[in-house]
Amino acid sequence: MIPRPCRLDERAAPADDNSKLDDEPFDRILIPAAKRTLPPARTVQHHHLRPTPPILKRLRSDSQRLLPLRAHVRPTPPPALPPAPPPREPRSIRAGGVGSGGPSMRSPALLAAVVAALLLAAGARAATEEAYVTLLYGDEFVLGVRVLGKSLRDTGTRRDMVVLVSDGVSEYSRKLLQADGWIVNRITLLANPNQVRPKRFWGVYTKLKIFNMTSFKKVVYLDADTIVVKSIDDLFKCGQFCGNLKHSERMNSGVMVVEPSETLFNDMINQVGSLPSYTGGDQGFLNSYYSDFANSRVFEPDSPLTPEPKTQRLSTLYNADVGLYMLANKWMVDEKELRVIHYTLGPLKPWDWFTAWLVKPVEIWQDIRQTLEESLPGTGGGRNPHDQLVVKILFILPFCLLLFGYYQSCFQTNKELISLRSLCAFARRARHKYKSEESLPSYSVVGSASSFSISNQRVSPLLFSNKSAFQLEI
Repeated sequence: MIPRPCRLDERAAPADDNSKLDDEPFDRILIPAAKRTLPPARTVQHHHLRPTPPILKRLRSDSQRLLPLRAHVRPTPPPALPPAPPPREPRSIRAGGVGSGGPSMRSPALLAAVVAALLLAAGARAATEEAYVTLLYGDEFVLGVRVLGKSLRDTGTRRDMVVLVSDGVSEYSRKLLQADGWIVNRITLLANPNQVRPKRFWGVYTKLKIFNMTSFKKVVYLDADTIVVKSIDDLFKCGQFCGNLKHSERMNSGVMVVEPSETLFNDMINQVGSLPSYTGGDQGFLNSYYSDFANSRVFEPDSPLTPEPKTQRLSTLYNADVGLYMLANKWMVDEKELRVIHYTLGPLKPWDWFTAWLVKPVEIWQDIRQTLEESLPGTGGGRNPHDQLVVKILFILPFCLLLFGYYQSCFQTNKELISLRSLCAFARRARHKYKSEESLPSYSVVGSASSFSISNQRVSPLLFSNKSAFQLEI
């Protein structure tokens, strides 16, 4: 900034800062800077003084009557905040009308929210005390466990779903089951001391470990080849041990209700080597352990028994055996009341596509499989990627057999056509021979009802009236 040259009519400012504006020329205070024009700086001559214009003299005289301007401006203090309201006294909440304890609840939605929270907390507590359990020894039954879990979720149950897996289950399958909502617990297999049957019975005694799941108050065990078609939460009202009689005197261990106990489990393990097993597996052992199970009373969910018995039998509705369906080609109970369907046909499992042609209840399993969502990328819903090659081969073989049968049928038709053509040629030759003679003799046919076969054969002799016999061949 270029300093302004000093003028003679301007006095030096005093040392006091408060009087700086008192002696400032009035024209520099009142005239805006945009309109103020200063004369060019001139060299001060002591022997010559610049005359003061009349207008400035008048303004100076007027400025002496004005109050001096102050440079310091006091800031405006902020407005004071209003005082905070005093805290309100707590009011008593009543579900009904106004009472002496305080005003009633203004919104019923708050009461509904509180009740819903209590119900959810109670449901969560129940979910940790009761659970559905299944076993998985290898990847062959992974699809069955997935469909079982989907059928349980479709019933709206809030219980936990736990799957006990052995070392034979791959990491991929475990992640797949976790994505489906299963709680995956790894276990070690128990040796089978009574194995006399197929090799697959080696680790079936591992099922006894469900009796040691003491983290739950009660569990419902389901085989991997079962599906739930209606809610079975009422099974948790059953006694300490519940099962279904597959036949008149044998219990089936595919569906069981168990109240876990470490004492009970240890007692079973101690008797594994001594008690016989008619199947060579866990089912035969349980029939020996609960030898009086056939005399147990039937479980009625609407009519609980008091006191609660230790063992109870489950109705066929909770373990409908497909094998029994095959015997009569119908269910022995009302199909609309079925709860659990058990596909017990040995190697014929519902995930084998060709079983749908043999067993009608497989359609129910397949319908649930079609609704199975894709839990992990690349799983393709309910399809097992390891079985794709087998499925293709099983599809190609029947297709090739169909083509072969069609070819054989066409060849047989052509063969018949060839035989028919031979018959027509024989008729033409015979007619030509008859016409070649001078007079066609009258003749009688001995075998009037004889017919020609498809293959080449000899025609029966024809006897003519002129005692001439001849024999024609095709």
